Amino acid sequence: MKQFLFCLLLFNTTLLWSTSLQWYDGVIVLQNHQVLVGKLRVEQLCDVVLFHHPDSLQVTVLPAFRINAVNYFDAANNINRRFISRQQQNTVKAPQLYEVVVTGKVWVLRRLNTYHSTPPHDDEYTYYSKTKDELVELKKFGAAVYTQLDNLSARQLSVYVRSRRFDPYLPADAIQIIQYFNSLEIPEAVLSRK
Repeated sequence: MKQFLFCLLLFNTTLLWSTSLQWYDGVIVLQNHQVLVGKLRVEQLCDVVLFHHPDSLQVTVLPAFRINAVNYFDAANNINRRFISRQQQNTVKAPQLYEVVVTGKVWVLRRLNTYHSTPPHDDEYTYYSKTKDELVELKKFGAAVYTQLDNLSARQLSVYVRSRRFDPYLPADAIQIIQYFNSLEIPEAVLSRK
């Protein structure tokens, strides 16, 4: 009897979730390179992706350590969203889901840290820069990454920052600095010295 009630509760919960939550058509690439296509929902605070199987009512909960990437189109905001699973260096935490904001030689990722509004405001995210596999919080970009990038760009970056009056310690300015750096033609040999 207890098993029946548990199964009934689980079925009703799954059915309730599938009707009341916002689902997106998208693609999930797992760590083992298996590709899942169907309805999905990213729960970034919990570091899981809910995957609704197209041929059944079954919903699978995929934790971040099983996920490589998630892609879907958010029609309400007219944007393609991409999430990747990464583990921060020097931490024992399990991998976490990060939304990709900017790609290139240097990436900008963001992670939802609180959830008070729908949709979340920009101040509810923590932003990171990613060079190779190193994540640095964007508020530390000026001290930790900017000088390195300026040296790689043969000081083109500092000229650009001064001309635009950007502050590399402000996340909004740091994102524009990273976008400019990504647009520069820097030889691969110079980048590999990073």
